[in-house]
Amino acid sequence: MKLLSGQGAYVGQMLSGFYLALFFPYVAWLSLSQSIQSFNQLTTLLSSPAIFIPGLVAIALGLIHAWVGLRDVLIDYAPRRYLMGLLFSMALVWLFVIANLAWLTTQLIGASL
Repeated sequence: MKLLSGQGAYVGQMLSGFYLALFFPYVAWLSLSQSIQSFNQLTTLLSSPAIFIPGLVAIALGLIHAWVGLRDVLIDYAPRRYLMGLLFSMALVWLFVIANLAWLTTQLIGASL
């Protein structure tokens, strides 16, 4: 719990925001420089190591960035009596999102093989 509190959460937000600010223009440039004509070409591009590995890092950092931001908003503005329930519900939603992203990753890897 101490890992993402106070200054640690601030540093995590700044580092993840910096990475995402560099990653998304890179992906935009890469996708615009490629001529994508079909779904197979898109999955080939997304499953290439130049996009796939930094993309997984970006997804993980994006989830951490969103978790810390939403958690801070809930801690600051939600009534205390509802706070634990809201944080638990938010954690369940994130687990669902992570499970769906894991499924999507296996589908992309399977499509490229």
